[in-house]
Amino acid sequence: MLKMLKIQLTLFFVMITSSLVFSQERCGTMNRLNYEMTIDNQLNHKRQKIENKIKKWKNFNFQNSYDIPVVFHIIYEDNNENISLDQIQSQLNVLNEDFNRNNSDANQTPSEFIDFAADCNINFCLAQRTPNNDSTNGVTFTQTNIESFSIYDNRIFYDSLGGKDIWDPNKYLNIYVCDLSNALGFASFPGTSQSRDAVVINYNNFGTINILAPYNKGRTATHEVGHWLNLEHLWGPNNNPGNASSCSSDDYVDDTPRCIGMTSCNLTSNSCSNDAIDGYWTTDVVDNVENYMEYSNCEKMFTNGQKNRMRAALQSS
Repeated sequence: MLKMLKIQLTLFFVMITSSLVFSQERCGTMNRLNYEMTIDNQLNHKRQKIENKIKKWKNFNFQNSYDIPVVFHIIYEDNNENISLDQIQSQLNVLNEDFNRNNSDANQTPSEFIDFAADCNINFCLAQRTPNNDSTNGVTFTQTNIESFSIYDNRIFYDSLGGKDIWDPNKYLNIYVCDLSNALGFASFPGTSQSRDAVVINYNNFGTINILAPYNKGRTATHEVGHWLNLEHLWGPNNNPGNASSCSSDDYVDDTPRCIGMTSCNLTSNSCSNDAIDGYWTTDVVDNVENYMEYSNCEKMFTNGQKNRMRAALQSS
């Protein structure tokens, strides 16, 4: 009887743990965008205006580099969530490597895409001055009594609600690190209210130190900052990968072949046969599985088209 009880308890905890794991989305950005549209009925119009501006810039040959000051807001309830400065630096290093194609796995890019892999020439540095012009190391620490936040939770953006007031998003990239209950991370797209213009990352897949695989490469933040710079998932604006209807969708980038989105590193995947629809690819090609805006866990590149789209977004702003 006791043995049976132990087995039942074990199965119960396995079911609870599995439920928690599978209820956490890889990326909550599209759900967050849909939520933002319910509280800002002008957001869709603002997004379209931004797209119209970007169309004018996306084929422009940008030569200058962009240096983006970053402030990391660490929101913690206990010491496990109180991220160290070393961990923050490890994440900043990954962002600079990935957006400048200095990542150590860049030389493993498949031959089909090696000529399209881009040095985006976008640099991230810790902010040196606060909005009040005081000296800073670019990190804030806020202890909260909130156990966890969700992708629909605005409390994280306000001192008075247990979070941290956002710094002027026209001058800083605000990256919040917290216990995020239902996604690895999410980001605001350009056009979102400035009071919520930020990237939010779950503390246990942030940086590279003592983080469990497969999220120990700091690529969650790379992916979400890509969204912040106006990149879509490669399968387009659908919420989740794996949907065949995504072959008729678009990420607004010509040199990323159409795909349904991969959740594993299948380098021979060719999920859509209509790659030529965008007028860039003349033949059917394999999916760009190793793109940072995929879910494959072997991401290692942005394309030149994505580079132009991100830099056009910066220019249009």
